[in-house]
Amino acid sequence: MAKFKQILIIFPIIVGLVIPSFSVDPSIVSAEQPARYYYLAQWEWITEYQEPFWRAPRVDKLVGLVDLRPLSSQGKTGGEPEGYGFFAYNEKVSIPGSIYLGDNLKGEIRNKQKVAEAFDVELQSNTILDFLWGMLTVHSDPLGQMRVKPLMPNENLELELYLEGLLVKSELFDITSHPHREKVLAVLQNMYRREREFDKTQGSTHYLKVLGAWMEKYRVSDHTIFLPPDVPDESWLQPETVITDNFNTDTSANWTADNGSFTIDAGNSNIFECAGTECVARYSATALSTKDHYAQVAILTVGNSWNGPMIRKMNSSTLTYYAHLYQGNSQTTQLFKRVNGSYSQVGGNYNYTHSSGDVYKIQAAGTTITTYVNGVQAHSQTDSAIDEQFRAGIVSNNTDTDFDDFQAGDNNATPADPTSLTQLKSDDATTISNGGYTPETSVNLKASVTDADTTETLTLFFELVANADSFTSTSTPVVGESCASGTAYASCSSKVWYITSSSGNYSSTPFTATSTVATLTDATGYKWQAKACDDDSACSSWAAFNATTPNFTIDTTGPTTPGTPSTTSPSSDTTPAWTWSASTDSGAGLHATTPYWVEWSTNANFTSSVSSSTAATASFTHSSALTDETTWYFRVRALDAVNNESAYSSNASVVVDTTPPPGPGASRAGGSSAAGTVFLQQQGFLPSPEPPVPSPLAPSPPPPRIPEIFEPLIPSSLRPAPPPPEPIGEELIPQEAPLVLQGQWQLLPSQPIGEFVLAPLPSAIRELTQKFPGLDITFERVGIKKITDLPRLRTAPLFLPGLTQTAQLPKGVLLASLSPEEKEDIPCDVIFAQAGDGLIDFSIVLSIGERGEVEQKIRTIAGKPLELMLRPCAPQVASGEPGETSQVVKGYFVFKSKNPRADSLQFPSSSILASAAFAYPAFAQNQEQSVRIEEALVLFEFVYADPDGDGIYTADITAPVVNGEYEIVTVVEYEDLEAGARVMRLITVVDPEGYVYERIGNKRAWVSGASVSLFWFNSQLKQYQLWPAGEYQQENPQTTDATGRYSFLVPEGSYYLQAETPGYLPYQGEVFWVREGSPVHANIELKTRYWWLTIVDWRTAVLIGVVLLLLLNFWRDKIFRRRLLKKSQSAHEQSV
Repeated sequence: MAKFKQILIIFPIIVGLVIPSFSVDPSIVSAEQPARYYYLAQWEWITEYQEPFWRAPRVDKLVGLVDLRPLSSQGKTGGEPEGYGFFAYNEKVSIPGSIYLGDNLKGEIRNKQKVAEAFDVELQSNTILDFLWGMLTVHSDPLGQMRVKPLMPNENLELELYLEGLLVKSELFDITSHPHREKVLAVLQNMYRREREFDKTQGSTHYLKVLGAWMEKYRVSDHTIFLPPDVPDESWLQPETVITDNFNTDTSANWTADNGSFTIDAGNSNIFECAGTECVARYSATALSTKDHYAQVAILTVGNSWNGPMIRKMNSSTLTYYAHLYQGNSQTTQLFKRVNGSYSQVGGNYNYTHSSGDVYKIQAAGTTITTYVNGVQAHSQTDSAIDEQFRAGIVSNNTDTDFDDFQAGDNNATPADPTSLTQLKSDDATTISNGGYTPETSVNLKASVTDADTTETLTLFFELVANADSFTSTSTPVVGESCASGTAYASCSSKVWYITSSSGNYSSTPFTATSTVATLTDATGYKWQAKACDDDSACSSWAAFNATTPNFTIDTTGPTTPGTPSTTSPSSDTTPAWTWSASTDSGAGLHATTPYWVEWSTNANFTSSVSSSTAATASFTHSSALTDETTWYFRVRALDAVNNESAYSSNASVVVDTTPPPGPGASRAGGSSAAGTVFLQQQGFLPSPEPPVPSPLAPSPPPPRIPEIFEPLIPSSLRPAPPPPEPIGEELIPQEAPLVLQGQWQLLPSQPIGEFVLAPLPSAIRELTQKFPGLDITFERVGIKKITDLPRLRTAPLFLPGLTQTAQLPKGVLLASLSPEEKEDIPCDVIFAQAGDGLIDFSIVLSIGERGEVEQKIRTIAGKPLELMLRPCAPQVASGEPGETSQVVKGYFVFKSKNPRADSLQFPSSSILASAAFAYPAFAQNQEQSVRIEEALVLFEFVYADPDGDGIYTADITAPVVNGEYEIVTVVEYEDLEAGARVMRLITVVDPEGYVYERIGNKRAWVSGASVSLFWFNSQLKQYQLWPAGEYQQENPQTTDATGRYSFLVPEGSYYLQAETPGYLPYQGEVFWVREGSPVHANIELKTRYWWLTIVDWRTAVLIGVVLLLLLNFWRDKIFRRRLLKKSQSAHEQSV
């Protein structure tokens, strides 16, 4: 062994002089790949030293190698070389018996026939790299007897091939489906057999821990796939993972010297030392659970010979292992393998100057062997020779080297690269598209990560910098140098934020976290990336959110103020057109569809009677007439793409006056002053004045009758001339106006009419304005001040704030989480209806009933759940003041009508009450007499509950499956009889579910198995997406059953429906708008792909066919006759 020590001292010096390019330094990785020449050649047996060993030929030009020998050739001592190595050189070399493969690793392989004969295989590879990969996979031997042993996956389930320290090829490995699985399973089963046999002799169950480790690594639940067919199933055990020894106590019993001897100086220097010229010390107290493991040790003082950790040591004195060895005199580290005591150099020199306490580590992952010095990679080499061993230890070749802090363990899986990178606004729900803008100065960065280890603590790091800057974080960030979520951008010097998980299993369910970066700068673009690390400092690669940057830009500045509006419309135009100079926006740009918000009012300060709309361009024309003889004021502001607003423009005004100017003059009714007066009889209930009585005259004698008798007998020539006719008197209009025009004509008594006209709004509506502040302003804007104004609302529904808006709560909030102050903001004696765990407020229409009472009505779908909420008002006790008394709240679901009746007076139009458009409540009435519920058809009774005693009562019910009109009657009964009871009524119209059908003649047939999808318009992404029904406790898409039915309850928005099923044409409906809480249940007609065949029945088709055949026959007969005629004419001409 002393001779071998001398060889090990001399050989690395020579190798370091002749193959300096074989070391793995940064220049190989970063510089452009130089020329390479690839050969198959036999290894050289070096005998010029006292201890012979195998070495690659022409090491002076060697830059990389892969050992392709079977185990028998690797462990052979001298004699004719057997087997080949794959060698890479930096220039062409001459090697006897070698086979030249080419100079391009990914290029076509040369001498393909010679290669096939050398390995006695049929090559299917076309490139050098494919050939090398095939020899380690397809043509490998799991036992290593005939050919090289196969590649094995690392802890991240990757098959890897390294050359010159660089990864040249890798594949993800799935033990259930990968083509290489049979070779891998054969290696594992053979390994299990051998380990089981040895452990049985030692009385150990370590082999069952090996199964547990493999189950974790290969992510399977069935351990029997690793068992050889002839080995019984003895279950499995949880694996152990880490071995440590700081040599502070005498742990000699835990170590076994397979060669030489050692000492442990516990309590004094606390070190491990080799006692002779060479020692190979194996930690024998505990075996590792998998062949994928590592060993590391700190070297305090170093001698001239080779010293360092070893792995994959056999559980016997057989000297088979990998070792990472450092030599002091040459100041290099080297990667060796030893097979049955025969050394082979499988890695180049790594130049390094040692300092006391440096940590040297070697790690095996599948067939990739990697070494580190203080965490910096020194070697990375593919070698499949040794893969069945579970022991680790220390190799030392002199007594003047001191070791401390030994550690070995199963490999820790590196976290996967982060996925699902998302950038969000502060609500943690609204996404910011790549290259998009946000009007907020904070951003939420979100990512997910998995780790193959079943117990792990993970940390997600987010690095965010201005787009003009570069990423500067290290490959292994640490929490101590990073910033907690929520830290302001300027306060975080590293520009890295972190979120750490709890300890858990993230092998299948990822760890997902969001980090908030606050106080970002306006008008600045940013980019970001994410990385995951575990608690063993194993880290993924940095994953960029998007290569196109900036990823997002802060924009909190509104557009420029629009110019003062102007109009050229005449004052007689009640729908004037306005124009103004356009705004500009230097950030996100003006809003794509509604860049302007316009307002008009009769109030110059715009404090009341304000109407508004949007405009797509710098112009606006009123669609409804403005009030005549009124001065109207108009202003406009601009909106950008992220809804930043500009200031309002200066006011413009216009006077609307449609009254035409007076004519040139008006004629007055007149007449002469001649005698004669006409008395006009007044109509109505007032008495008419008597006509004036004429003056009395002397009586005249009666005219003689004789002339009348003889007058016809007198000739006309003898008759006297007739007297001239008396002039007709003119009718004069009296100067005093008739009573009807003096306002004194009273068809009905005036006092009762005045009382009716000036009567205030009904008490129920006045109660509305008290419970919902701002509603009185809405009534004033639309001119509803007294009872006679109610008919103005016949054309439009009234909407009042629902629970979420009234209490200013986010959707889906739990009532139990509200503060007492927030609960007090909820109007009392009002029933609110919701669905989807509070995510959907039902739209309740306020209407005036046939007898003038206020009614509330909601619409829902048959069989859908309803969530009712009520906060009863404090009752009035005997003193007349609100008091406290126990109360019971009951509900009754009452059938009213199969066919819902039309409302006598409703309030529709979202534009009238845009500021108060939410679900609408049911209101209470004092009930002085007992509630006569028994007179109605009560379907079921339910009780409101108040489990936490906060005064808010809730009930969950389900709508009937039969459509019709129902009424929910809620009765609040107090134990104090003086307090009485309160009754609230809520009309519920249950609509049938929509259904999918096909038309067969004049009938409809339901279509089962149809997939109905609902798409909604995402205003942030400006596109339609599949509506996320899962957030509202529903499914989307829905598959119809035998009844073809489907339905959705959705929040307010723009939607369209799609339906499809095999054998039918796809259906896509028109876009429609849905008010919150309104059901989507339109009936959908699907047409078969050959629907046109159903237009006619078979009788008609047969008739058409007969007609066509007759027509064809007539046509053929006509053609035949023409030909016959031509033939006869031709024969006649020839005979003539």
